[in-house]
Amino acid sequence: MNQQRHSRRVSELHKLVDIRILDFHHADERLFEVARALKGKETPEARELGETLEGLLYNGHVEQIIAWMKNQAKNLGPPHPTDGPTHAREVLRQNIGYFEKYKSYMRYDEYRANGWPIGSGNVEAGVKCFNKRVKGTDPFWNRRGVEAIMALRSLGMSQDQRWDRYWTNRPAHPKTRRLKRHAPL
Repeated sequence: MNQQRHSRRVSELHKLVDIRILDFHHADERLFEVARALKGKETPEARELGETLEGLLYNGHVEQIIAWMKNQAKNLGPPHPTDGPTHAREVLRQNIGYFEKYKSYMRYDEYRANGWPIGSGNVEAGVKCFNKRVKGTDPFWNRRGVEAIMALRSLGMSQDQRWDRYWTNRPAHPKTRRLKRHAPL
């Protein structure tokens, strides 16, 4: 099953808010690729152009970036059969398509205004940390234990008092013990 279709269905089924954010640094890398293709690898002009495009992206001007790339492609003329994968025309063609396809996930100015992360670094670091702990050189977790710890960790990380509600309903919780002790016979 197509992963994107599946996540859309899950979102619809559970009435989840589904805001998709393309990792800023992935899109940013593509802009620097365009700059290097147009201005030369490791040149000050390429770095300056890349930083300019990066600023536009960061501030939500994706349509302006796409229009600029289309104009650059027009100035370079139609593709030639001899163009290699790093030729400016080919790099522009690929990135125009990429930015057009994913522009709805690149509203970084809106995301930042809402306080949402625009990079996936925190998630990737969390996965790496989890994998090191669970799949490390001395793993002692079995599947049931890992799932239990993950469930508890999710409760603890939630921001809607799920952790407190969970523990308040456990038999070992002081409030629960006190109520049972003083319950009428």
